[in-house]
Amino acid sequence: MSRLLFIFLIVSGSLCKAQSYEEVVDKCTKEFQHGLDPNNIKGMDSRIVEQIDQLRKCIIGLKFPSFKSTAIDNTTYTLDSLKSRIVLINLWSIGCQPCVAEMPMFNELQNEFSRRDFTILSFGLDDSKSIADFIQKRPLGFSVFASSKELITKKFKMSFGYPTNIFLDQDGRIIDFRIGGALDEVGVKKTKDEFKNLIEKELSK
Repeated sequence: MSRLLFIFLIVSGSLCKAQSYEEVVDKCTKEFQHGLDPNNIKGMDSRIVEQIDQLRKCIIGLKFPSFKSTAIDNTTYTLDSLKSRIVLINLWSIGCQPCVAEMPMFNELQNEFSRRDFTILSFGLDDSKSIADFIQKRPLGFSVFASSKELITKKFKMSFGYPTNIFLDQDGRIIDFRIGGALDEVGVKKTKDEFKNLIEKELSK
């Protein structure tokens, strides 16, 4: 089965003169949405790949916004506390099938880089009880945050779809940005290989 890319599109955002992180991402959002019709998903197949590539180019290189958030294990993280580490920020929801399909891959990556300067922070849309129930059935070996919709949409300005995966370098700058994910085993393995190569490259600098 070929790799499947699933994206839940959300149309929002406004255009401002780009200065701050928020203003730049608003501009990137408008450019991404230009010409995309959420009521005609099939008609966007050929265009959306190009739009996603342009979106990545627009966002990569930005300094990620400062934040403070507490994971479900009561550990609090800030952007400053992650300095000198490579960080994978994962945005997801329980009802998103490709999001769930990625979770074992994240466990593997966290385990393989457990003794190196690499951290996964997974921000879920669902409430604490729902995520706790999810983790009880599918244990996760990385930090998970609940009820993160406001943080994702208002602070991170990431309303492009789920899953979204953002890589930060040791200075907190975005070095890679991915929307969507695979459902099949081959596709997930390919994604893991790409992520692993990126992590290795950044850690070797």
